[in-house]
This record gives sequence, C-alpha cells and structure tokens, in this order.
Amino acid sequence: MMKRYAIALLLAVIIHIVAGAGLVWSFGVKPKDPEMFKIPEHIQAKLVVLDKPKAVKSNQKDRLKTSAKANDAAKKDAEKKRLEAEKKKQEEAKKAADKQAKEKAAADKQAKERAAKEAEEKKQAEEALKAEELRQQEAERQKKEQIDAAKREESLLEGLDEEDTQIEQQVQDEAAAATYYELIKAQIAANWSRPASARNGMIVAMELHLLPNGELQDVFILQSSGDAATDRSAEVAVRKVRKFQVPDDPKIFEKYFRVIQFGFKPEDLMR
Repeated sequence: MMKRYAIALLLAVIIHIVAGAGLVWSFGVKPKDPEMFKIPEHIQAKLVVLDKPKAVKSNQKDRLKTSAKANDAAKKDAEKKRLEAEKKKQEEAKKAADKQAKEKAAADKQAKERAAKEAEEKKQAEEALKAEELRQQEAERQKKEQIDAAKREESLLEGLDEEDTQIEQQVQDEAAAATYYELIKAQIAANWSRPASARNGMIVAMELHLLPNGELQDVFILQSSGDAATDRSAEVAVRKVRKFQVPDDPKIFEKYFRVIQFGFKPEDLMR
C-alpha cells in the first residue's frame, strides 16, 4: 500500500515541475503567436502502480550470480554428461573387452583341444606304426630263426652223413693200407738175410720215404736194435726192394705210404 502512495506522490511532483516550467517559460519569453501555447483546460492524471526499481549494483551482482550459477550448472551438467559418457564408453569398452576375452578364451580352448586331439591321434598313429614294425621284425626274426634251425638241422644231417661217409671211407682206406703194409712187409722179408748175431726180441725202428710209384727214396734207422749186423741187414733188405707195392689212390698213398715208420723184428721175418 505504501508503495502505491509513494508512486502517486512521485507522479504528482513530476506534474507540478512540468507545470512550473511552463509558467516560467510563459513569463520570460514573449510568444510570437498567442495561439502557439495553450494551457490545457484540465490535466487528466492516472495513478498506476510501478515496480520498485532495483539498484543497479544489486542487479549486476544478481545477474553475475545468476550467470555464475548458470555457468556452474552448465559446467556441472557438462561434466556430469562427460562423466556419464566416459562411464558409458568405459562400460562399452569393458563389455567389448570381456566379449573379446571370452571369444579368445573359447578360441584358445578350441585350439588347445584340437591340438591335444591331433597330438593324441599322432601318438596313436606312431604307436600303431611302431607296433606294426615290431610285429614285422618279430615275424622276420621267427622266420629267420626257423630258416636257421632248418639249415642247422640240414647241416647236422649232412654232417652226420659226411661223418658216416668219412668213417666208412677211413675204414676202407685203413683196410687197403693194411693190405699194402703186409705186401711191403713180405717184400722186405723176401730180401732179408738173417745174421748170426740176430736174436728174438731185437727191434730196429726204421723210416722209409717212398715215391708215388713205389720206389724207395730213402731209409733211416730211428732206433738201433743194439746189434750192428742186425741193423745193417734190415737196411739192406729194404734197399734191395726195387719198387714197393703201394696203392694207386694218391690220397691213401699220401696219408699212409709217403712216409712209413715200422719196427723191424727178426722173429717176425723168420721163415
């Protein structure tokens, strides 16, 4: 209410100032034309209610405060939005990283499982190949052993046959040699003349060297009988035989008659 009265009072003062100025003007200056200036017959005044003007400094401070608050609010809002955007970005990045990590883990797991499977398959294949090689080696070993056993048996049989043959041949050779020994003994006895000093029990050990045709190559007395006449008579009897009867088989001759050693006994040669 007081605010309205103050405004009305101020308006009345302004009107009186304007009216006074008009009077001063009218007394100090003579108008050229009386009709140029007319005082209005009446003044219509209307009372209005005006807002109380604010102080300039207060308004500026308020505006500054408002602007600062607005700036702060804008900054806070921008910072909030930035943080939210950053948070969202980080969450999305984390989500993408988690997804990538899961995918990588799954891929690594599959790769490991595949590698393990391949390694196991390779191991089984190698073991199967090794087992097959061992089986073949064992089969070859058994086959070789059987062949060797058969060869040994065959060789043994051949050896037995050969041994039998050799024994049989040796018996035949010894029989033939014995026959020719008797013939040679008879040839020597036919050419021996008994000395008066010869006695039973005497023995002259002699060695004859013959040629393949039966001729005497040389004769040696290995052991004397103790009687020189008996030793000489034995040597003379051997040398008188121009050609000894020997076997035609070179093998028998070389084995039994190339070199002959025998004991010359006077009692064996007595007729």
